[in-house]
Amino acid sequence: TVATPLAVALELLHTNASVIRHMTRWFLHYHRNELDANALLERYGEAFAGYRKGVAAFLPDEARARLDERASTLEKHEIPAPWARLLAGLPYWYRALDMVALAHAHKKPWEEVARRHFLVERRLELDWIRDRIETLPVAGHWQATARIGLREELYRQQRRLADALLATEARDSDEAFERWAAQRTGRLEHFARVLLDMKASSSVDYATLSVAVQELHKIA
Repeated sequence: TVATPLAVALELLHTNASVIRHMTRWFLHYHRNELDANALLERYGEAFAGYRKGVAAFLPDEARARLDERASTLEKHEIPAPWARLLAGLPYWYRALDMVALAHAHKKPWEEVARRHFLVERRLELDWIRDRIETLPVAGHWQATARIGLREELYRQQRRLADALLATEARDSDEAFERWAAQRTGRLEHFARVLLDMKASSSVDYATLSVAVQELHKIA
């Protein structure tokens, strides 16, 4: 089916609302006792603006291709090219605050954090887990709440892994990952076997994906 302008607008509104809800929960989780908007904007605002405009350059090839395709579709609906590209990147804003917070904590440019964050995602195939979470069937409030909780826990675990990688001294992101992984060979091999078993399964449900996220917790 061909998307109508109204359908495209509603989809963008839905995604935008979802991102806003996620970011609100993020601030309540990490900054419950310091919700000073001006201070938080000063701390994270510049890096977030940079991430929002430049994240596409750090995405894995497949994800970047999807973003490009989405931006092209939006342009066909008469959305100006700069806005189309910005809006096409909305799904990647879920992780933005984790990255800019890590950049602040490690005193590194957000670009370096993004490299290591997405490297962890690619090497551990976290995108596979996330995509399966996004396609979980939802019937009612509690299943929707469970899916949100599972997705946000995955992001927290990815943040922990990226944090550990950022603390690893190395010349570049790839060397950092290899040094970090060398200290966790057994745990990473176990996680890879778990993921392989899940991929071979005919059904991947809430329980399955909850185990995947829990296994991530054991790695860092």
